[in-house]
Amino acid sequence: MTKEMWEHHEDLFGENQVIVKGSLEKYGNGMESYSPICTAENGNLALAIAMCPLIVDALEQSLPYVKAAAKTDGHANGTYQLASNIVSDWKRYMNKG
Repeated sequence: MTKEMWEHHEDLFGENQVIVKGSLEKYGNGMESYSPICTAENGNLALAIAMCPLIVDALEQSLPYVKAAAKTDGHANGTYQLASNIVSDWKRYMNKG
């Protein structure tokens, strides 16, 4: 399962940031710090990106069930391969950082 979750944060400059959930710290002088993931063009895109770890977790948890269904259903086999590739790519991507 994914080790960190992400969330959307609009920073002090109005930029839509995707940050590590729970990393936002606000200081009395109006400054803030957080662990950034990326900047998005708009809030909706930032929210969609922030959901990625949750989506990958759901896919990873579904793999055993889809794999079992794939033994008798060709469509499930294709779905299993796709989901498995997404989870593998995600893990490879996350280990690069």
